[in-house]
Amino acid sequence: MNRHQRRQAYSQGKIREWAQSGQPVSAWCAEHGVSPGCFYLWRRRLQECNGR
Repeated sequence: MNRHQRRQAYSQGKIREWAQSGQPVSAWCAEHGVSPGCFYLWRRRLQECNGR
């Protein structure tokens, strides 16, 4: 697995954790030490990859 694939798998896992939590993004990010900007960047990149 190359670097891009590892990063994508990590992002997908975090987005999945958030989705299963049922929490608002801001609450989930605060609880997990992730900035909301970073979270939305992950989500946007995954959407772009899946759209190709």
